[in-house]
Amino acid sequence: MFGKYISHSSRLLNRVLPHHCPICDCETSHYGLCAACWSGLSFITAPICLRCGRPVFGTAGTDLCVPCLQDPPLLQTQRALLRYDEGSKALILPFKHASRLDLTPLLAQMMLARFQELVSDEHLIIPVPLHITRRLYRSYNQSAELARHLCTLSDRRGQFDPLMCYRRKATRPLGKHNAKVRAKILKGAFAIRPKRLSKLKGRKILIIDDVRTTGYTTTEMARTLLQAGATQVDSLTLARIL
Repeated sequence: MFGKYISHSSRLLNRVLPHHCPICDCETSHYGLCAACWSGLSFITAPICLRCGRPVFGTAGTDLCVPCLQDPPLLQTQRALLRYDEGSKALILPFKHASRLDLTPLLAQMMLARFQELVSDEHLIIPVPLHITRRLYRSYNQSAELARHLCTLSDRRGQFDPLMCYRRKATRPLGKHNAKVRAKILKGAFAIRPKRLSKLKGRKILIIDDVRTTGYTTTEMARTLLQAGATQVDSLTLARIL
């Protein structure tokens, strides 16, 4: 009986304050994207390389792509939900740069299945950190918000550690630089807080980020974490450039 009243109240509330698609702002009958904007997203699906997560075709009977066979990355497993294209940019850029934290529950819910495929009880879950200057300018770390919501949705709050790794170099924006320059800029950019070292040693780490471009950010983080005593580093991003 009580559930019946809740359902009726929800329908009345939806009439007064209807849902709107966060991309095109059209009215919808449900929370989330409208059908048109949802169909504009490009999800990364199998077949993919089991190491780096890139779509693969014709890999001669192996589950790894050629680059991963020739030069295995530091990260053990990398996954991303979406291709970073015009469809996903319309959803991600407001969240990343325009303080649209109201999108966090939706984005975390979209990532949840991939997160649950990757995470185990042995993992510590950490976000890609922002340098303190950028954190103060932006007022939030979008990767930390995604990680926090994913841990809440999956009842893994005790595995979330947003303070383990910090950015000690205020690196300039990387978007316009090629891979070689990015690697040079990011070298030595991350460090582990001394009080977290004992917690890190012997543990697996799952890094959460919003967008993967070349992968140099998570690779440099993985290098730092492994040198400090982590046994394995994995990553999950909302979207990646392919």
